[in-house]
Amino acid sequence: MVTTRWISGIEDYSQTLALRKQVFTGELKAPEDGAPDGYDDMSWHLLILEGGAPAATGRVFIENSDAYIGRICVSGEYRGLQLGDLVVRMLLTRAQKLGAVDIYVRSRNEVIGFYKKFGFTCCAKDTGSDSHTMLSVKSSDVVLPRECEN
Repeated sequence: MVTTRWISGIEDYSQTLALRKQVFTGELKAPEDGAPDGYDDMSWHLLILEGGAPAATGRVFIENSDAYIGRICVSGEYRGLQLGDLVVRMLLTRAQKLGAVDIYVRSRNEVIGFYKKFGFTCCAKDTGSDSHTMLSVKSSDVVLPRECEN
């Protein structure tokens, strides 16, 4: 059974950090993508549990009137269950509820298509990386497809 939990940056979000480390450092060999940073304490962290075990996570924070979603990952044993899709849907909805005008995500280049189905397009903001691209969508233009997809 899938359950979800929102954790504010002033609460204990150590389970999300542990999952990020497991996925980004262990599985994807991209430790910089999961490392804690100065935005964690000001973020809303989403934790998806499958049968009580951490399965997926992501975060959203607001800076000025913009929302930034990211640190989105799904544990290898739970891939293919559309949990990444669920995380993005929930982060986008939270960003809208927080009053975001524009929503940004720094995407690995190989998964840009995944974000495009939600209305994201490439934008001019520099990510400082050849392997990532910054994408954006106006909050009012977010697309939530009827069914979850991989």
